[in-house]
Amino acid sequence: MVIGQFNCNRGFSLIELMVVVAIIGVLATLAVPRFQLFSAKARQSEAKTSLTALHTLQESYFMENNVYAGNVAAVGWAAPAGARYTLTTTNANLGTATSGTAGATRICSTQNAADVWTLTQAKVLTNTTTLATICP
Repeated sequence: MVIGQFNCNRGFSLIELMVVVAIIGVLATLAVPRFQLFSAKARQSEAKTSLTALHTLQESYFMENNVYAGNVAAVGWAAPAGARYTLTTTNANLGTATSGTAGATRICSTQNAADVWTLTQAKVLTNTTTLATICP
């Protein structure tokens, strides 16, 4: 080796950088749909929590009035600021109903779809939305 000569091959080649970018792209392609699914599930917890609270309010209303309320305002429900879901109640015969269901619906304007939850008087929670069509 001659003194004064240095190896000037420092750094990464363009090919090495492109391989790294391709790997990051593949990882992002796999990670983004999973992230959207988990964040949609987290948003659905709002519907579950709200319906459970509404169920408790309805039971309290029933104990005082011997009838379930025909709407969510009658039991004192107020949607929290920034609520994603709209709550409704359904009774077979308003005013004398002894059973009914409560529902939470989130309309997605971007996908023309809805995320719908139902809670029966027996406290059975169901979702009629498939995970593939959950609102982002």
